Amino acid sequence: ILSFFEQKVTASIKRGPLTRTLISKTSVNVDLTELGTERKPAETMLDLLLDRGERAIEVDPAVFATNPQLESRLRKLLQRSTMYKRDTGIDGLYIAFPYLIFQPLSRVVKPRIAPILLWPIKITAGVGRRGVVTIAFDREREEVRLSPALRGFLGPDDASKWQIAADEVLLGAARTSDITDAFGVLAPSRTRSL
Repeated sequence: ILSFFEQKVTASIKRGPLTRTLISKTSVNVDLTELGTERKPAETMLDLLLDRGERAIEVDPAVFATNPQLESRLRKLLQRSTMYKRDTGIDGLYIAFPYLIFQPLSRVVKPRIAPILLWPIKITAGVGRRGVVTIAFDREREEVRLSPALRGFLGPDDASKWQIAADEVLLGAARTSDITDAFGVLAPSRTRSL
C-alpha cells in the first residue's frame, strides 16, 4: 500500500507546477525581470533577496505605469498566496532561482523547466495606493529549500548531489553569479547573470 501511494505522490510531483514553470501574460506568476527598470535593475533586486537581508526592496513605480497589467497580476498573486495560507496554513510565496532545464531521455516529452532553490519572500502592496509594492526576503520562514520537484525527476541519488551544492551555497551571502557557478558544476549554465 505504501509503495502505491509513493508512486502516486511521485507522479503528481512530476506533473506539478514546480516542473512546468510557465510565465505568460495571463498567468499569476510574475517574472522578476518584469519588475526591473534602468533605475532598479532586476539583477540588483535579486541579489538583495538572495543576500537574505532584512531590507525591503521597493519596486520602481515606473514599471507599473508602462505595464498596468503587471500590478494587477502581482496583486492577484499576493491575494492567492494569502488565501492559500489561510486555507492550508502553508505560505507558498517563494521566488525561484536558479532554474534547471531538464530533457528526459524520451525526446517525445517536452523539456522540464524547474526551479532549483525556493527562496521565501514577502510582498506588500499599498492598500488604496497604486504602484506601491515592496518585496523582501521572509526572515520568519528563513529556510531556503531545494525544490521537491528535483527529487521526482532526477532521482534520489542525483537530488542529494544538488542538496549538497545548495547547502554549500547557502553557507554565506549568495549572489546571482555565485549560485550559478555552484550549480554549474552539476549542470552547464547558459549565463552567469539574470
